[in-house]
Amino acid sequence: MGLTPGPNNLMLAASGMNFGWRRTLPHIGGVFCGFSVLVFAAGLGIGSLYARLPELQSTLRWVGAAALIYLAWRIASASRTEHPEDARPLRFLEALLFQFANPKGWVFAITAATSFLSGGGLAATAVLTGAAMCVTLLSTTTWTLFGTALARLVESERARRIINLGFALGLLATVPLILAS
Repeated sequence: MGLTPGPNNLMLAASGMNFGWRRTLPHIGGVFCGFSVLVFAAGLGIGSLYARLPELQSTLRWVGAAALIYLAWRIASASRTEHPEDARPLRFLEALLFQFANPKGWVFAITAATSFLSGGGLAATAVLTGAAMCVTLLSTTTWTLFGTALARLVESERARRIINLGFALGLLATVPLILAS
């Protein structure tokens, strides 16, 4: 699930393409840390709280949808030549906080916790979190490197805009799925 296209992976590929590996490192770090905390918290039982509070689920769905729409707009409007001083990848804290509004992250964390941690305690939660950290490191690195490789293949600004639009549309396609869940 961690390697499939989703909000984090699409944003990281777009960031890798538009800003390169080095400038995307804080974004990678924010996803890594935020998702690790989310999985650990789900393992400690916050997932059951989330499952019992429909108003929390609804709020996070709307916040997540709004965040994705905003991020899709940022990706769609990204350009190397227009306003380069304003363009920047997600910062560490922005990426970290996004994990708590990311429905795919919640689904994974709660599903993993309920599937693998029946009474396993802190040690089992730590093992699950460690496994999630390994997958997160692999997926964030893979998708960012995909974006940086794509940047090397794309020479024209027009092609870059088309690809950015594709990434943005991919993010927007997840919004109805989030709101319907």
